[in-house]
Amino acid sequence: MTENVADYAALLTARLGRDGPSTPVIFVRKSALPRGGALATHLAVRLDRWAKGHPDPYIGPHWL
Repeated sequence: MTENVADYAALLTARLGRDGPSTPVIFVRKSALPRGGALATHLAVRLDRWAKGHPDPYIGPHWL
């Protein structure tokens, strides 16, 4: 999981283009999360919900 979309999207695209080994990569927009603290808690809750909804995610980009 990363909020560094610019760098990781390019790396992921290159890796997938070469049929290299990869994993699902989850992008997150920090601006979409509540302000005022507890960032880790909010991320954990959303990631847990996402993981339960995607038990076998495809290899490539996902958005949280």
